[in-house]
Amino acid sequence: MKRPALYIAIAYSLGILSSSYFKFSILFALVFTAAFIITALVFSKKNFVSHASLYLGIFFFGIVHLENSCLLPANHVSNFLEDQPKRILLKGSVANDPEIGKTHYKKEKTSFTLTVNSISRRAGFRLRQGFGGQVNLPYGWQDATGMAKVDVYSDRRMPISYGDEIILKGVLQEPHGLRNPGLFDYSKYLKMKNIYAVLKVKGAHSVKIIGRGHLNPLKKVGFRIRHWIRDSLDEHFRQPFNGFLKDILIGDRTGLNKTLEGEFIKTGTVHILSISGLHIALIAGIFLFLFRIFTIPKKPAFILAIICLIFYSYAAGASPPIIRSTIMFSLIAFGFILMRDNDILNSLSIAAILILLVNPKELFDPGFQLSFLSVGAIVIISPKIQKLFAPGVVKGAALAKRTIADRIKVYLTTALSVSIAAWLGTWPFVSLYFNIASPIALIANLIIIPISSLILGLSIFFLSIAPISNLFAHLAANVICMSGRSLFIINHILSETPFSYFRTPSPSGAFIILYYAFLFLLCSPKRIVFGNMHIGKTRLFSVLLFFLNILCWNSVLDINLNKNHLKATFFDVGQGDSALIEFPGKQTLLIDAGTGSTNGEEFDIGKEVLAPYLWNNGISTIDAAVVTHFHKDHSGGMPYVLKNFKVGTVITNSSSPRDNASYDEFKNIVTTKRIRHLIAGEGDSIKGFDSADIYVLNPPFGKSIADTNENSLVMKIVYRGATIIFCGDVSGDAIARLCRYSSFLKSDVLKVPHHGGNLGNMAMVKNFFKKISPKISVISVGRLNHAVPSKETLDIITSLNSISYETKNYGAIEIVMAQDSLAVSPTIKQN
Repeated sequence: MKRPALYIAIAYSLGILSSSYFKFSILFALVFTAAFIITALVFSKKNFVSHASLYLGIFFFGIVHLENSCLLPANHVSNFLEDQPKRILLKGSVANDPEIGKTHYKKEKTSFTLTVNSISRRAGFRLRQGFGGQVNLPYGWQDATGMAKVDVYSDRRMPISYGDEIILKGVLQEPHGLRNPGLFDYSKYLKMKNIYAVLKVKGAHSVKIIGRGHLNPLKKVGFRIRHWIRDSLDEHFRQPFNGFLKDILIGDRTGLNKTLEGEFIKTGTVHILSISGLHIALIAGIFLFLFRIFTIPKKPAFILAIICLIFYSYAAGASPPIIRSTIMFSLIAFGFILMRDNDILNSLSIAAILILLVNPKELFDPGFQLSFLSVGAIVIISPKIQKLFAPGVVKGAALAKRTIADRIKVYLTTALSVSIAAWLGTWPFVSLYFNIASPIALIANLIIIPISSLILGLSIFFLSIAPISNLFAHLAANVICMSGRSLFIINHILSETPFSYFRTPSPSGAFIILYYAFLFLLCSPKRIVFGNMHIGKTRLFSVLLFFLNILCWNSVLDINLNKNHLKATFFDVGQGDSALIEFPGKQTLLIDAGTGSTNGEEFDIGKEVLAPYLWNNGISTIDAAVVTHFHKDHSGGMPYVLKNFKVGTVITNSSSPRDNASYDEFKNIVTTKRIRHLIAGEGDSIKGFDSADIYVLNPPFGKSIADTNENSLVMKIVYRGATIIFCGDVSGDAIARLCRYSSFLKSDVLKVPHHGGNLGNMAMVKNFFKKISPKISVISVGRLNHAVPSKETLDIITSLNSISYETKNYGAIEIVMAQDSLAVSPTIKQN
């Protein structure tokens, strides 16, 4: 076997992957692991049987490992979670370097991971003194294990550091994010990092540091280096250079400008913002250069470089790409020390195996996937591409004898080949996670990588000179800023180039498998050998084309089966409202867009939820976008949607709110993009949607109305007998006025007004709900808002035998409607 680690890594990864999709008994998988390993040993002289058995044994070991990693002990912190979060006390040690930031309401936020060792439900216990000194734990404490993510909100910066033994009083809850189909799930992400609980702590008085726990010396030194780098950059650089340099040097993205990040994504060069092989190679080269200046022999120099890189990996956050790069350099260095040849694919595979042995869930981390795919593609594909560009090109010592033109040709063909190979190897996953394909990346990487490498080298020079001479550090900082400004300008121009990028739907798992199978066949020899079998590529291509044909016809049939259905998706947007109606003929109506951000720093539903969902589903045009009223939880995310999608018409009420940044931005975009703007009110009907009628029931028409909940647009959609009524945030007088519509209010689905809160006189509200008599009632509400829905509103819904779905419990709600059918599919299934 030429590359044993590669085959082991593939079998092991497939086992982990299979375990995530299919339920296996650990005992069953363990028995098969032992049986196949024993078979491999017994038939060790028969290569095919021995190798097949070995890889099957490793495959089942992958299943065992993932299943075992998901088993939690009885005293795990996740077993103390309750349906209604309550205040508790947690004791443990800080397991990482805390991140310091500010909330949009100007509070200090300190976030870290806590290794839990004790828990108490006696939240009434008052923590005396803020910091320092010993504390005697009261009765009622229980031993606990596991990790929790802690967020401390306070008026001042908290002096919490790695290794602190700490007691915290706060609200313990299950990790949660917005749950929408096909989108990023924060809860799953944390569980992938073995974090199953979140503790929210308010105020410095709820924190008590009681001592120092066990410290990993490598982490301790690494975090000190991290703090020193951060402080040096804060002293000499301002934004956006400060945030950019922190990101490429220590992986700290808290200060990274979001607009810059977006432009790097558009040009396909966002990988320079992730510390990986390029950074590690350059830093290792600098270390080796310095050791050479001090006349340290090569072999000890490589050992010292490995040690320095280990410290640096902790300083930079120890993400999978950093660990992968550090392991690969270490293996190459040891190969040099031991005077043995090193196979890059074998080294890459060993790195993957070591990372997955520590935590098999890392296989599902986007950083892990993109890092290993890009390096693997560069190693396998780029030499073949380079032969196509320049079949007679020479390298190594022979190149030194050639002309400058030959050297430039080698650089350009090599750089272009590497860029194309990395793009081919990663674009399905880039499309999966970012919904983007960037053809400009093939050119952008040729320009951006050299400049970013120069900035990285200058930054390391700056850090080495900063403690010695403030003058030279200042001069170096100016050169870095000039280079950074050039980088940002060039990248901005490339991102604005026509056809530089385009948005893509998320590819299916079947498509991804077929794509990489085709790529494998393109790079493989004419005949592929499996044991004693020799199979021609043509036959395998025919098989893949057959499956691709099935995949295409499946998509066509799926479209035809749903062509007469109306689909309503009520998004999980936290405390806010947003829904998308998809009509037959691919027409779309967006109603509200949740909260947004006017400064680019707050969470924007339009950017983080609506746009990814639309791109995932291949929707680039919105026929009409409705803002029921200009309160931030309904209209805040609309500007991002208007900027990034082709919108035919926007529909609002006639209000013109003052001192409303979201409204001002909305109006500016509508005017700049010349989007058709309609003012709607009671008595209007909206036309243009096939087989559907949309009636506006509120607000009453007037020359000028206040931007209040009472004046929310209320609309009823009628599609082939199926009906939905959207009630915005109406209550009180508006509900009384709507009751005059009597039987016309009758609807199959009700978007409950004002998040199900207090709607006014209960007799009137009950009468209103009775006239609607919905089969399904959807309540859009955030998980942290315990005041809504109100018990009274829920009781009314229950009394009408209507099934209620709250987005805080069920995530997004998808409802597919036809004349005689109504199917509800919540994102989170309840027992």
